[in-house]
Amino acid sequence: MADFARFHYIVGMDERNMQGLTRLAARAPPVEAQMLRMADFLTAHTADLIPDPYYGDDADFEHVLDLLEDAAGGLLAHLLAQEGADGR
Repeated sequence: MADFARFHYIVGMDERNMQGLTRLAARAPPVEAQMLRMADFLTAHTADLIPDPYYGDDADFEHVLDLLEDAAGGLLAHLLAQEGADGR
């Protein structure tokens, strides 16, 4: 729970992650971190979430890797824009 005070951003992969983060944040005031959904930063793919490929096959892991590589670029662009906007 200390992560919410320590970090600027906490990133979740799906709605279950986001719900869990929200519950943790409610018990960890003061919350400094902004919670973000990784799928919101997709630029070349369309998905509502980054799925958990654990029970899938190789193709599922490849799909998640593609999504994460795409979203990582979008997240980086967001963080750089925020840095410029507020000096973080």
